[in-house]
Amino acid sequence: MLTARQLRMETGATSRQIDYWSRHQCIDSVGKTLPGTGYRRQFEESIIPRVKILVKASRAFGGNLNADILRKIYDNFEEGKVRVGADIWIVWT
Repeated sequence: MLTARQLRMETGATSRQIDYWSRHQCIDSVGKTLPGTGYRRQFEESIIPRVKILVKASRAFGGNLNADILRKIYDNFEEGKVRVGADIWIVWT
């Protein structure tokens, strides 16, 4: 298990990104989905590559990707692409 701090160090994500992505269910934490203030989130180590892609995509789009698109990227990590609009795809390798 990883703490939010460890996940940040492994992926380059910021505290705000981890918090936002967790609250909007863009990434999966272990335990309760919305546990409340003061709860320390934990994450499986297996999400590190997925979060790295979210960090890269967020930077590439200037932080302007909404939670729905970020969750699509997370969920379709293995596929390497997501459709975000009519004939608009985000592709990664």
